[in-house]
Amino acid sequence: MNKAVDVIVGSPICRRGAFIIDKFLANQKEIQQNYPSSELVLATEESDFIEELEKRLSFYELRGRVIPFEVVKPDYARSRLWNIACGREALRKYVLFQTAARYLLSLDSDITFDPSIIPIWQLVALPIAYGHYGEAVLQPLVR
Repeated sequence: MNKAVDVIVGSPICRRGAFIIDKFLANQKEIQQNYPSSELVLATEESDFIEELEKRLSFYELRGRVIPFEVVKPDYARSRLWNIACGREALRKYVLFQTAARYLLSLDSDITFDPSIIPIWQLVALPIAYGHYGEAVLQPLVR
């Protein structure tokens, strides 16, 4: 297997939203088989969920890791979307400051994807992409 990581596939995750975690991780295994220089990074704000996620990564023989993050939101914020935004920000900072990866592909953990998603996505030649339910937003990654 190629040791260099070119693409980080990142996903914020919490127990409440992990209802298809096994399907998602099996799909990530297919993605890694199609693109061996990728790594899955799961970001969670639940410290008691980290060990379980690490065991699941190991079970599926995935190249990856789990990173913790803290949710920081204003007092008036009631939506859990703040948690997702903080998770995505933790992933972005991780890629920028702790890896040499050239790309971040942020995927929701409650959706499965075409196993060829990385080569398909790279056809548009932008270094960062966020996608959700039929709409993709592509943005350049600035170091």
